[in-house]
Amino acid sequence: MDALQGAPGLYSARYAEGNDAKVQRILSELVGSPYRSACFRSTMVLCDPSGNCRAAAEGICWGELLSAPAYAGGGFESLLWVREARCSYGELNAAQLSRLGSRGKAARALAPQLRELLHLS
Repeated sequence: MDALQGAPGLYSARYAEGNDAKVQRILSELVGSPYRSACFRSTMVLCDPSGNCRAAAEGICWGELLSAPAYAGGGFESLLWVREARCSYGELNAAQLSRLGSRGKAARALAPQLRELLHLS
């Protein structure tokens, strides 16, 4: 999250205990901040049995942080508004997640490298 200098980042699971607490911590830390840009970032890496990295790809889903969760009980997914879909990340359907979500983007970026490694292209 840009307003929080990248926090929670890799530490999102330990940012607070439980989804409600995570959401409340983010919202309290953003009080008064006009900066609301944030993203979900996923990296996929393919390694061979020896541990050598053979391919890697990243997917990013950019959005804006809402001032309140889009729905109750959600975690960070309920706070990230995905403009292209006009809903929160947690409200994306399977097709939207594949197209707009960070994991779907990473998988699509990794696919050509995998095809090349398997000599399928």
